[in-house]
Amino acid sequence: MALFKPEQHLLPITYGPKRLPGRALGPVGAPAVILVQEWWGAANTDAHAARLASHGYRVLVPDLYGGWAEGKSVLWAKLVMLFMPTSGSVSAIVDAAAHLTAEGAPKVGIVGMCYGAVLALGAAARSDDIACCAPFYGASFLLFDASKFHKPLQAHWGQLDNLKYFSDMAMGERLAREVRASGNTQVEFHVYPTVGHSFMQASPAPFATFEERLAKVGHPVYDKKPIELAWSRLLYFLDTHLKAR
Repeated sequence: MALFKPEQHLLPITYGPKRLPGRALGPVGAPAVILVQEWWGAANTDAHAARLASHGYRVLVPDLYGGWAEGKSVLWAKLVMLFMPTSGSVSAIVDAAAHLTAEGAPKVGIVGMCYGAVLALGAAARSDDIACCAPFYGASFLLFDASKFHKPLQAHWGQLDNLKYFSDMAMGERLAREVRASGNTQVEFHVYPTVGHSFMQASPAPFATFEERLAKVGHPVYDKKPIELAWSRLLYFLDTHLKAR
């Protein structure tokens, strides 16, 4: 299977009955991964999408904001997120999964970070086309019923995450505990002691530097070691559930 270099760009596509906007990379018909944006928008997913595609996946990034938040101020991005109907975003992701299946993907997984993790959980619970889910530092029990979530789940949490009731350790532990209580034996909960929220991002965006991000929102600075550990775990998880025959 063809491999893709990190510098390659995702190509714009439309998908689903409403011809929704998104970007994609990787061979059509390969095992597929939906990559859901963080609150800041879809642009900062490019490096992650390229890395997934380099491992033989077809990657689709739904543009849930329609480009409205890209490169704008922090306040503007927050307003777009707050006023974007969550149910509509989940439906857009469900349509993305159906599109990938229609393209010929044998299996589809989903990865989401921050706000994207919340949406990934909601979409995985709703879509029969999504085989497994990997949320990073974010959860909400308003979008899915943990007692009925029976798909493979691999959650990644920074121990220093300070966003209470969203992605702090209490929320991550609750997610793992309640899904396991449903009888789901395919739950992994990985904790990274030296990092906090958004630890997978190699860019401090929307802030100018990691130091500014730390000062303003309290997220620890970039640490490559836990990032690479998380990537190794994620790729093994996806290979197991999307490529294994």
